[in-house]
Amino acid sequence: MYAYRSKITISKDRKLELRLPPDMPEGEAEIIVLANNVNTNKVKSESCDEIIKKIDTLIKTFPDVPHIPLPSLDRGELYK
Repeated sequence: MYAYRSKITISKDRKLELRLPPDMPEGEAEIIVLANNVNTNKVKSESCDEIIKKIDTLIKTFPDVPHIPLPSLDRGELYK
């Protein structure tokens, strides 16, 4: 396995151009981008708040669950 490491700066347009050394073998490869300065709290809190609002809106569209007393259930139907 051949590994190549290079420091980069991620710009606002999030585009990355990568030039590999000439001795890098041709063929399939894997690229991993590790960023140390990611503000995950801000990203997570904004997206989580939006998701929670959507879920709350969806739940409000569900009909009420009917109340059925346990003695009124035919338990014989449960074990067929």
